[in-house]
Amino acid sequence: MSIILAVIPFICFFYADRIDSEYPVFSLSGSDNLAIEIMDKEGASGLFFVRPGTTAGQLLASLDSKRILKQDFKLQNAMKMSLDAKSDHPALSVGKMDAAKRLSLGLPIDVNLAGRDELILIPGIGEKLAGHIVDYRSRAGRFETLDQLMEIKGIKEKKLAKLKQ
Repeated sequence: MSIILAVIPFICFFYADRIDSEYPVFSLSGSDNLAIEIMDKEGASGLFFVRPGTTAGQLLASLDSKRILKQDFKLQNAMKMSLDAKSDHPALSVGKMDAAKRLSLGLPIDVNLAGRDELILIPGIGEKLAGHIVDYRSRAGRFETLDQLMEIKGIKEKKLAKLKQ
């Protein structure tokens, strides 16, 4: 019996590609997949990982949703979809996942769109440096490249290398 139990993992390892089974949604998480947050009309949300090229209609269908979209669209990384139940005809609204969730998933945030509180969440940026970044952005406009961050007091090459991630 112990020999059989010892051999089963090896068999599963070599034949895993040939076994047709349903994997849990979180087994798809990885750097080559898209992270999508879905919020229902009660405010509960869930995080789903899908393959690139997946459409919103495909994701909703995989969740056994009866919702039919007038116009299907491809999903983008860190997208947030929520069902707006304020009207008689609920609508699907699309936005971006908040910065804290993006950072916890290892996803980048846009330095041009992030507010002071969101910048503080980035390791290596404190309250003072976040304030300098927001002040610089309000004076000079959008950052065209991340190298422009070195124009801010407190950011040198070493810190910039950490922040680029």
